[in-house]
Amino acid sequence: MSAVKIIAIGDNVCDKYLSRGKMYPGGQCVNTCAYAAANGVPSAYLGKFGSDEVAAYNQKILHEAGHRHQPLPPF
Repeated sequence: MSAVKIIAIGDNVCDKYLSRGKMYPGGQCVNTCAYAAANGVPSAYLGKFGSDEVAAYNQKILHEAGHRHQPLPPF
């Protein structure tokens, strides 16, 4: 049997807790990739990021977790 690989396609979001001054990246697809990678399963995320500071933060966190991304040109 071949090894399992996961690609998750969809959204990425950021939960903001203003009273704590914290943000946590997530969204079902991003979470799936993060949990898969944490358990040794190769994973990839396919989705569109915005152009604001939250999108930059999400990309930074994914990069730090070992996920590479390839920006696509705007439509």
